[in-house]
Amino acid sequence: MINIKKHVVGAACGLFTMIAATALVPQMKTTLVRWSGAVMPNSSRTEIYSDKPLRILSISGPHWATWDNQEDASAYHALVVLPVVVPEDSGSVSGGDGFTHRKIEMWHASNGQPTSDTTARELEINYDAIWRTITVDSHTYHLAKGNLFVVRFDQNWHPEVTQLNATFNKVADVKEVINVFKSVMSDDKILKQL
Repeated sequence: MINIKKHVVGAACGLFTMIAATALVPQMKTTLVRWSGAVMPNSSRTEIYSDKPLRILSISGPHWATWDNQEDASAYHALVVLPVVVPEDSGSVSGGDGFTHRKIEMWHASNGQPTSDTTARELEINYDAIWRTITVDSHTYHLAKGNLFVVRFDQNWHPEVTQLNATFNKVADVKEVINVFKSVMSDDKILKQL
């Protein structure tokens, strides 16, 4: 009889602990993000150039500039340089849970041969506000080292990511974002065309 009471009390305590933890985890995450000043992602933007092999991706949302003051900010900006052939856009997927954000850009592109079929290609960037990181092609980058990225695809569609040692948190129009990239990468031939 005593053993049954112990098991019932133990199960009840375990259930209560699980419910309390489930209710408190979002609050704990919010407090951590608020304390760190990280962006809580709620929107994304893709700027497409029909005449150039470029895309500019930005993720934004609110962040606490101070403990009591919330402002809109950008989590990161990525300049995506595609192979010479401008691919056919086949869509994008974007979304998250307020603490993470997944951005997938998709294209159909040929391998450069005149008679070749197209192949589906994609770029996936995952942002994590808790850890203040992005992950591209299974490599994780800490935003404390800069939130501007250049993703260059080679002819075989393998991405090479460069994290620039610069931060631009402002939610801005695409021209202002381009100007920031130009100021950091003043010798880049492709950016000079914009």
